[in-house]
Amino acid sequence: VRDAGGVTDAPEADHDASEVPPPGPTRSGPAFGLGAFAALLGVFVVLLGIGLGLRALQDGRPGGDDGFHGAVFDPPRPRYDFQLTTTDGEPFDFAAETQGQLTLLFFGYTHCPDVCPITLTTLDGALGELDGVAARVVFVTVDPERDTDEALAEWLGRFDVPSVGLRGTPEEIDAALAAADLPPPTFSERDEDGSYTVGHSSRVFLIGADDQVRIVYPFGIRQGEWVEDLSRARDEGWASPTDVTAVAAGQAG
Repeated sequence: VRDAGGVTDAPEADHDASEVPPPGPTRSGPAFGLGAFAALLGVFVVLLGIGLGLRALQDGRPGGDDGFHGAVFDPPRPRYDFQLTTTDGEPFDFAAETQGQLTLLFFGYTHCPDVCPITLTTLDGALGELDGVAARVVFVTVDPERDTDEALAEWLGRFDVPSVGLRGTPEEIDAALAAADLPPPTFSERDEDGSYTVGHSSRVFLIGADDQVRIVYPFGIRQGEWVEDLSRARDEGWASPTDVTAVAAGQAG
């Protein structure tokens, strides 16, 4: 994920001394300058953020953490429903194929320099620590041009976490993103060698074995925090004992 933008210094304006008006009388009252306007604008942005946060709670979007390290959906949402294709070229109905399984849904791409490999490495380590908790990672590429079946399968094979890689047309991928209320990816301009970066959501969705979308996680959750939350998911009944069999039978790269 790459954030574009920068700060440039505005060129100093050229002034002719003859055009500068003589100084006027001084004023003893406070001046309403750019600093005051910026302060008022900052207060408005904060209040707007609070208002949007309250509206999000009312709309059933992620609310209080309830002790988890991600944002809990209150109320939870039904398991997302979209159709893509596995790296074996088989159709994959997400809602049907992951039914009754503790699922971690994640969108990214194999050329990602940081977010994607770090997230999968962290999940790999966390799941390796847990006994009696099985979770299946469903990784949807947002870069199907470069993430061919072979490339995606090879990349996911570097991690031990049970996973399935999904591909589709750009339209199908956008539909899957929309099902999870995520924006479509953005693509940078290509370099001379044809390379480019992709801006994409870094969120990971935890979907319980009860087929409810329970928690959404931002990037940066630590391995120990994943261990805590996945253990609690088991205690909450969101991880079924049948997950172990389901994951072993359904593992794909």
